[in-house]
Amino acid sequence: MRISRYDILLKVVACGSFNRAAEQLGYTQSALSQAVASLEDELGVTLLNRTRHGVSLSPDGELLFPDVMAICNAQRNLVNRISAIHHVLVGTVRIGTFTSISCRLLPDAICRFTSEYPKVTFELMHGNYHEIENWLLSGTVDLGFLKLPVSGSLDVFPLERERVVAILPLSHPLAASDSVPVQQLAKEKFILLEEGNNAEITPIFEDAGIEPDIAYRMKDDYTVMSFVERGLGIGILPERVLTRTPYHIAVRPLSPPAFRTIGIAKKHHAPLSTAAQTFLQELEPNFSSR
Repeated sequence: MRISRYDILLKVVACGSFNRAAEQLGYTQSALSQAVASLEDELGVTLLNRTRHGVSLSPDGELLFPDVMAICNAQRNLVNRISAIHHVLVGTVRIGTFTSISCRLLPDAICRFTSEYPKVTFELMHGNYHEIENWLLSGTVDLGFLKLPVSGSLDVFPLERERVVAILPLSHPLAASDSVPVQQLAKEKFILLEEGNNAEITPIFEDAGIEPDIAYRMKDDYTVMSFVERGLGIGILPERVLTRTPYHIAVRPLSPPAFRTIGIAKKHHAPLSTAAQTFLQELEPNFSSR
């Protein structure tokens, strides 16, 4: 079933721009812009405010957005019922994710799943914890990876606990140490990965009673690694995002050690499509075995 103009509108609103939505959907920016413009002409209203900085819902768009979501959900339910009649699992699973999950864990999970259910497709949206939680609550995604704990409005299924570590230039004096004392972080230029409310990093500083000297704020794990490699500061990242990276940096545990627990969540009491529910059921044991 071809993507509808309503689905395109949902994606553009979630991404905040036509360019980002086009990249994720595999369409051209002009094709998405024309689709939304055509929908606006058909409805006789302006759905989006368009600026140089991106797009947002207009007042009329805000009013109609719940109905647009209902139309898209009804279409997905129709596809699910048709697949049930034919005993074939089809549909699209929409997942909110972030770099370390989408690069390290999702490829194998999706490969296993699609080998068994080849008519199921996946749509991944990348964001920080705060964005993913909002996408879950608004129904923009079916499932989302988050750091625990999460909002009480979500059902969450813990998947794994991983260590959070320090990364340093190879020339740094602490690169040869067995671990990096947290107190030492206050004495270094720090490169901060901003993940929503910095949920991994902020508690480490608060527990130690220190204030880091933040030299740079980044949105991407790999940019943090690149800056550290060039000697522009030190950083803290989840350990498993550091596997199979091209950067020449030192990775050392913190003292005292720090961890994060990752889970996958859905909106509380919100029904999942058969495809999303099946993926969730098969995902948990595969992650837990790691």
